[in-house]
Amino acid sequence: MKRSWTNIKAFEPKILAMRAAGKTRQEIADELGLRQHRTEKKLR
Repeated sequence: MKRSWTNIKAFEPKILAMRAAGKTRQEIADELGLRQHRTEKKLR
């Protein structure tokens, strides 16, 4: 199975705005179409 790769830094302004609005990591992952394990490490 081919791995998918997403540059989290490209989403950083949007992610920070979503965190400031009180969204959880799971909500951010769902909205951006990312897998949870990726957001768990990168969105802390």
